[in-house]
Amino acid sequence: MNEMKREEKPKEKRRKRNEQSLQEVWDYVKRPNLRLIGVPESEGENGTKLENTLQDIIQENFPNLVGQANIQIQEIQRTPQRYSSRRATPRHIIARFTKVEMKEKILWVTRPFSLAALKIFSFISTLVNLAIICLGVALLEEYLCGVLCIS
Repeated sequence: MNEMKREEKPKEKRRKRNEQSLQEVWDYVKRPNLRLIGVPESEGENGTKLENTLQDIIQENFPNLVGQANIQIQEIQRTPQRYSSRRATPRHIIARFTKVEMKEKILWVTRPFSLAALKIFSFISTLVNLAIICLGVALLEEYLCGVLCIS
């Protein structure tokens, strides 16, 4: 009986260590992603059309940011459709930037806004997933400070 318990302890430790390293890898992979919610869908939408939509949103809301930085998007797509007859909202857009700094600049520029109209989500992991819709500036600043300090 004691032998089984002794054998299980290292296995449990190894399992926890593996889960933690998997979470760290997942966090690193998700770090340059930015999620946009509430952007209306259009017919025949593809990557370039979504990229133009994102560029338009940034240019409309943050004209100073367009001049400051060259926005390089690695990949952009809509999330898969999960059918629900009660849900009439458009699918989310996930944009992956080539550099994490670009995503952080966009989030930093959104700081002064209440973000009720502009709905941007940033996600790093399931544990740190913060919704920025309708949250106060104080919470957004805490989040950005955490992202910038952790990096």
